[in-house]
Amino acid sequence: MTTFSTLTFQLSALAVIVASSGPTVAQAPPITAPGASIEVRIAMEKEQVSLGQSPVVVLTVWNTTDRLVYWQAVDYRVHIIGANGEPQKTIWYRQFLCEPGLPCLTTTLNVGPTTLWPVGFPGNSTEIKFDISAFYDLHAAGPYSVSLEVPDGYRLRVPGGSENLLSLTTNTVSFNVQAAAGSSSTKESHKP
Repeated sequence: MTTFSTLTFQLSALAVIVASSGPTVAQAPPITAPGASIEVRIAMEKEQVSLGQSPVVVLTVWNTTDRLVYWQAVDYRVHIIGANGEPQKTIWYRQFLCEPGLPCLTTTLNVGPTTLWPVGFPGNSTEIKFDISAFYDLHAAGPYSVSLEVPDGYRLRVPGGSENLLSLTTNTVSFNVQAAAGSSSTKESHKP
């Protein structure tokens, strides 16, 4: 008898589940871990974006088991590093992370879990697009790198009987924010 594990999550309104062919850039091998039920990989939708446009990273998730997996992106973390270190997080992302001194985000889009079919069946993967500018203020032109921490969904037993949620860290991808010709690469205030 096959047992099914149902995983209920909340998906932020800024991550959109899509069924597309995905990015056309070179792809890194998927990442997994011992005991994980999924493999993950990210790729940039575009490796070059103009200042003020939204860079989009595409997360692909595969079922690596011989059973159905009910998976949804929640408790994910987005990590970005630019030429000057980590850019400032948006207020939305800081509330999503429940940072001290801020109210935790309470309104999210409730979306049912995605069914990932077993290996060898059509439908054993899904893609989710993340608008990076929803997470970080990218007001400076230059190179950036991004990775995600993604929850597996299955709980692993640890000594003492407690359970921990397994989290996978994706590959790291790069993108470049380009300033428009003849403009400054940062926001400036102009006085008359």
